[in-house]
Amino acid sequence: MTKRPSGAAGSGGFKGIGGRFDRRNLLTFGAGHRGAMRVERADTGEAVEVAYRPEIVPAAPRLRELLQRTGAGPLNEAEQHEFGLLWQDRVKRILLDFADHPELVAVTPA
Repeated sequence: MTKRPSGAAGSGGFKGIGGRFDRRNLLTFGAGHRGAMRVERADTGEAVEVAYRPEIVPAAPRLRELLQRTGAGPLNEAEQHEFGLLWQDRVKRILLDFADHPELVAVTPA
């Protein structure tokens, strides 16, 4: 199977060439599906729903604390640096350490 980017766009997207390859109106938001997103083949209508569950990757307690504190005002320079390091560590764990976890990204037929 060849993987290709969809090129899907809203109403302002690529208009095509010579009446072909029009990518407009293939991307919508707030469509009322159950998952985080729904992907549908234009040629067959087959679709899947995708659920993303980052909450299965625990955040460092200090990250939670710093995130909550941002609501009360800006963090000082040291806290901002620490927040950045902790945030990037969580992103790394999501993308690398939990990449194959079956519950992180769940794909189900729609």
